[in-house]
Amino acid sequence: MISYLKGIFVGQNADGILVEVNGIGYSVSWPSADPLPSAGEPIKVYTFLYLKEDVLALYGFSSEEELSLFRMMLKVSGIGPKGAMAVLSGMTPAQLRTAILSQDAKTIAGKSSGIGIKTAQKMILELRDKVSAFGPEEGTPLPDSKTDVSEDEAVLALMSLGYAQSAAVRAVGSIPDREKMTTEEVLKAALRSGKLF
Repeated sequence: MISYLKGIFVGQNADGILVEVNGIGYSVSWPSADPLPSAGEPIKVYTFLYLKEDVLALYGFSSEEELSLFRMMLKVSGIGPKGAMAVLSGMTPAQLRTAILSQDAKTIAGKSSGIGIKTAQKMILELRDKVSAFGPEEGTPLPDSKTDVSEDEAVLALMSLGYAQSAAVRAVGSIPDREKMTTEEVLKAALRSGKLF
């Protein structure tokens, strides 16, 4: 999995921002509220690789705290990557934590394009016990990072072996108890699954 990109900020594009790392340009979705450097200046982007049957997208954030909140929001039913990005585009991590802890659904819905009161209430209900008033402590692992890493790395490994992205995602997604497995175990199980063709 791509944990972060450290390179040169090229500029903004239709998908978000463009970051050049060792001669390769990465298109990264970016919360619109986050500040950006000038073109040609260095940038470090914490990333989340989103893989679905027909989607391969890279989401970027200015801090690990923002990435952690994004991951948490993806676990809430009814909130996908676009919804989570809309929330982070309208609120800072501190504002979001405060709204969740004070159960202020009105503020979340009001500042997040496409997020209604009911979805905001559901998010508060599911996240209030997981969100700290002070954000993640130094050295605290991000939620479910092992699961995401092993699945993403297995998909990328299958793609590097020449399998189509859709087949790789399908094969990895078919493996029971994959959240308890290492990347190597997921990869071997996917190769044996018969779902790659």
